[in-house]
Amino acid sequence: MVITVGLLLGLKITFWIKIKCLEQVRVWRFTTIGINYANEELISWRFEGSNDHLNCAALRTETNYPLGINLKLVGINTISKQYYQYYRLFVVQSNPAGSSPGLKHFQIYVYSE
Repeated sequence: MVITVGLLLGLKITFWIKIKCLEQVRVWRFTTIGINYANEELISWRFEGSNDHLNCAALRTETNYPLGINLKLVGINTISKQYYQYYRLFVVQSNPAGSSPGLKHFQIYVYSE
């Protein structure tokens, strides 16, 4: 598994955390834990899948569902049977009071078929 992070610290921009799996898999949920500061929450985000790491399909989109310092278990709101090699959490908005939002834990759960 390869993890890629697109992030500029201290700036209020969108960013993503991307995971490259060794093969195409189907994800049914993921877990997150934010960094240790309450004001560093990720407020609006999309969980996406891709096979070319360029064209991404949104598997879950949230506009006011904070991912913060507590463990969050998030299910995928789709019945798609699509397998992807790349998965990313694309953060659209973080808490404006924070300066360096991010995660210290990001785990995906795959179907074993």
